[in-house]
Amino acid sequence: MTTQNAAFIDGRAHRNDTEQRHPSPNLGLLAVIFTVLKLASLGVVSVFTGNPAFPSPQQPPNEIVPYFQTYAAWVLSCAFLQFGSAIPFGLFAVSTVSRLRFLGIRAAGVEIALFGGLMVAFDSAASGFVLWALAQPDIASDAVLTQAMNFLQFAFGGPGFAVPLGLFLAGVSISAGLTRLIPRWLMWFGLILAVIGELSWFSMVVPGALFLIPLTRFPAFVWLIAAGFLLPKSASGSAATDGDQVLATNARMHEERATADVRRRAQCGNATCSIAACATLAALGRGTPEVRNMPAPRWLGRLNRVGYAETPRNIGK
Repeated sequence: MTTQNAAFIDGRAHRNDTEQRHPSPNLGLLAVIFTVLKLASLGVVSVFTGNPAFPSPQQPPNEIVPYFQTYAAWVLSCAFLQFGSAIPFGLFAVSTVSRLRFLGIRAAGVEIALFGGLMVAFDSAASGFVLWALAQPDIASDAVLTQAMNFLQFAFGGPGFAVPLGLFLAGVSISAGLTRLIPRWLMWFGLILAVIGELSWFSMVVPGALFLIPLTRFPAFVWLIAAGFLLPKSASGSAATDGDQVLATNARMHEERATADVRRRAQCGNATCSIAACATLAALGRGTPEVRNMPAPRWLGRLNRVGYAETPRNIGK
């Protein structure tokens, strides 16, 4: 036991240097995969179909119905990629939240990010399912049904995507930014996109606000990739270990002061010896036998509670 306590300052106080990394998928890679699949799903119905472009719900039925009848194969490809993009984003969202918790963040922003991220994944998948149904034979022959389903897929993939994405961006940006886990510019970039995403909610009643949806979506791809690669993987230097680092530093200071005090006052145990110095060295298993039998100082109890020391009340007996 004495040997363990003697190695306290030199060993366990430096545990942050060998902190275990968060076991999770590569967030940056997940963000890249999501971005590629999402852009591909948009590209197949805008590049390969030429003109006309993918119809918006505000267009008349005589423009919507022919599009889905003519380009059913490309719509099916879009649905396939749209659903596929929901998987890496869902993994990115839950892994990001898990990492923030691993790094010691306990604020409500983490839970807000989880809610927003899961909602984005579910709405993206739902949008893909509706498009898949629209691409089936004879579905687009019914003009009323086609227009209704086009409205539905727009609701899932438009404001249903941008608004919860704003919640996710805000939750991660505030939680990670205020604790300096990500750069300040990335935090403010995410918060600006989050505000735009929340305002895209008005596109459901104000058609003029539809531009807010792509204004949220495309810059968010950049934010997701940057956050995925910049968010730290270990707790070393993070907010989760700041308190422990302070306690470890205090422990070293206590030992240094106690050792200097004891050396100045000759032999520990005489009437002129500092009680605090002797108690500190006692807790560390150092000094003369009289010193080692002294009770541990109160500050060491705090270290016991965070796992830095396992010193009993009286060591060396």
